[in-house]
Amino acid sequence: MSVKKTLTGIIVGATILTSITGHGAFAKKFDDTADGKWYSGAVDFCSERLYMAGTDENSFSPDKLITRQELAAILHSLDNSPTYDLDDEELGEPYPFPDIQRSDWFKDDVLWVNTKKLMTGYPDGKFGVGYTVSRQQMALTLYNLADYRGNDITTRDSLSRFKDADKVAAWAKDALQWAVSKGVIAGANDKYGDLYLNPNGKVTRAEAACMVRSFYQKITAPIYKGTNKGTYMLLGGSGKGSNNESDVRQEIQDIARGEKPNLLYIGLAVKDPSGDFSWIKQAFAHGEETVCDLLSEEDIKDSEIASKKIADADIIYVGGGDTVRMIGLMKQYGIDAMLRDAAANGCVMAGSSAGAICFCESGESSVSPSFMRIDAIGCLNILYCPHAYEEPARYELMKKELMNTPYMVGVAMDGAALEIKDGQYRAVIYAYYHTADIVRVVNGEVVSEPMSTEWRPLSELVGE
Repeated sequence: MSVKKTLTGIIVGATILTSITGHGAFAKKFDDTADGKWYSGAVDFCSERLYMAGTDENSFSPDKLITRQELAAILHSLDNSPTYDLDDEELGEPYPFPDIQRSDWFKDDVLWVNTKKLMTGYPDGKFGVGYTVSRQQMALTLYNLADYRGNDITTRDSLSRFKDADKVAAWAKDALQWAVSKGVIAGANDKYGDLYLNPNGKVTRAEAACMVRSFYQKITAPIYKGTNKGTYMLLGGSGKGSNNESDVRQEIQDIARGEKPNLLYIGLAVKDPSGDFSWIKQAFAHGEETVCDLLSEEDIKDSEIASKKIADADIIYVGGGDTVRMIGLMKQYGIDAMLRDAAANGCVMAGSSAGAICFCESGESSVSPSFMRIDAIGCLNILYCPHAYEEPARYELMKKELMNTPYMVGVAMDGAALEIKDGQYRAVIYAYYHTADIVRVVNGEVVSEPMSTEWRPLSELVGE
């Protein structure tokens, strides 16, 4: 498996920010995107969420044209930058395009968008490194990304109101009709008041930032409208010293529906979850208190099987492992939406490590040789950091990244769990040496405070 040393989502531009490892650069205001310009808000948004960065330390270069490799990096970043299915040893030569080298910073991005059929090459076999991107080309890639992620792509708007509708290529018509209907792309009036779509116009970095922000706000954000609802037990690691998770497991069972709840174990973070599932059955099903089932990688490929297993569960427990692999599979097969529905319908949602990150908007994951921030399925509007005691570097990275997204709240856990029930939250401690902190940005500084073990209103944590 190839592993990203620097997240491409923060290096969209000519300059790679090599001083930043893992997922996270410090969001900042650029000298050439002053407040008040039509694109300033979009640039700030993309910078804060790490979808785009500057072309150098102080410049965003809003008028610079986006290249195909930069667009590949944006698309990859919008979907977590997963690399779990990119195996260098199996690709051979060329790689897989003659204009892509193994040393290129955008190599994983291009491989991923090609693997997922979001972008393909040209008839001459090349990917088109350095080629610029038209508005209709970018519309098509965003349309493809929405389709890949299982978003609705059926809506259409007529393009007849645009004076240059006849310039739209046949291969881009559906994508542009969808993008216009969703507000991802808009036209512009000329000095005579006529409306033009400019499908063949080249996309600047400023325009790309606006389209990316619109894609997030119009396509991604609406699926999170049930955020911060439901019942959760999110374990942050084993801590250190004496450890007893039995009280946590009993609490999960006690708050589940029915006297003999059905537990569904999701082990998508590992290739073979059978060992972990055996442990889950031993931990939860002793005395036949709980009926345990497994949602396998084969199961998720059949939406009927997956949806039935998830709908029948009283407890869903997501195991740890490779967070990127797990979230990528969940989004690819629509499991993320099924889990959000299950949470809203009263199923108890539990998980450990990567499985705890799963239910949050994002989390700090271990990706050798460092850590990286992963966008998750968004049931809870928090940034979750497991193993915060045993891996202090992970905790420190979370603090730095909160400066990028100061509107978020961080939860650092190890040897402890975050429990949410009936609109309240608390920390459940199960290890002698542990961390259970709430981390916020206050007046431009990161502030940590211990999470109470007494019930507190959830609104204090997530601001709702």
